Amino acid sequence: MKALRHFHFFFYLEKNVIFRPFVDNFLKTVGCLNCVQYVSSILEIMKSNFQNAQQANLPGDYFHSIRTKDKFDLFDLLSIDPTGIKNDINKQKDYIGQKERPLFKINDDEYFVLYFNYLCNSLFTGLVFSFYEKSGITKLYKSFPDFKTIIGTEYSEYILFRGLVKTCFAGKNVILKFAEKGDCAINPDCYYRKGNDIFLIEFKDNLLAAKAIQSGSFDAIKASIDEKFIQNSRKAKGISQISRLIQEMSNQDVPFDNIFLKQKRRNISVYPVIIHTNFYFQFPGINEYLNEEFQKKIEPFKKTFKTIKPLTLININFLYKNLLSFKKEELDISELINRYAKIINKKRKKATNSGSIDDYIDASISFDEISNGKIGYNAIYKDNKHLQEVYGCLDMPDYHS
Repeated sequence: MKALRHFHFFFYLEKNVIFRPFVDNFLKTVGCLNCVQYVSSILEIMKSNFQNAQQANLPGDYFHSIRTKDKFDLFDLLSIDPTGIKNDINKQKDYIGQKERPLFKINDDEYFVLYFNYLCNSLFTGLVFSFYEKSGITKLYKSFPDFKTIIGTEYSEYILFRGLVKTCFAGKNVILKFAEKGDCAINPDCYYRKGNDIFLIEFKDNLLAAKAIQSGSFDAIKASIDEKFIQNSRKAKGISQISRLIQEMSNQDVPFDNIFLKQKRRNISVYPVIIHTNFYFQFPGINEYLNEEFQKKIEPFKKTFKTIKPLTLININFLYKNLLSFKKEELDISELINRYAKIINKKRKKATNSGSIDDYIDASISFDEISNGKIGYNAIYKDNKHLQEVYGCLDMPDYHS
């Protein structure tokens, strides 16, 4: 899945008229003929080294060695700077320094992996940063955050999010519409209706503020979550956007969908969904907290519809992992959300009866943790045939042909 995202990112850059010349510059700088060679070389190095580590029965996710025959600057970018961490107290909090740079360079062709999960999470950001540093695109974007913002909107939302949703939720007799500038008031990032089920989907490509994490303060972390998902200084966000849409649907027709001309609202079920990109938002309690705030906002409209389901946060990786199962209609998003709500309700009753802290934490786990555990990981990358299907779904060339 990580590999696919890297290929997809380069495919986006190559198709973009502005970015294409900088892709050529980047590949010349790193000494690769094409983006496939660059990404594949890195992934093959990691794969072969971790297979060797498994055969040697090395422990867990820590202290694996990576050896390279050729120099890869991306690994240098991800190598820890002990002096920098020593001199910056902020880098010492919450393992920020190790998360940003999870490799330790031994010599020109050998690196230690401090923690494998940190490496996986930093590879994509590292690749984007490497491109920014070596492609010459600094002529257009004077700072990395400026470039990352453009990537977040144009790639993450318009290409990645929309491509996955189109594949996972397409089908006969469905309405699927994405928000465009100049749309009417009822304009979630994605409006999806199947039968009498309406899904109001917001997409959030956000990071939890590093200062909030480092603070260890409940109030600071809550304020950061509120800013990302409820309200910031400029406008409503996340659950406030969805609650506004529910309010408008309670007394207005949807211009692009005639459902309310065919059905009474009390026959309609509404599913509020936020699809996000950051694993921090899968931590226990975040979905629960945001749903509690959401329920307060929609209280006046609950009797208008047959039901308004609990708010559900879903990591976009879940769509990636199960893309083909959704496409083949082996999975149904409404069934998954309903099952998640049922399991959580059961766990909450257990926690209430037992009074156990462990049970309360277990009753607050994310949709992804429960759903991945129930259905397992879809092995969509196990052979080239499966990869070809995935590339086709995302309108990508077949890099393995």
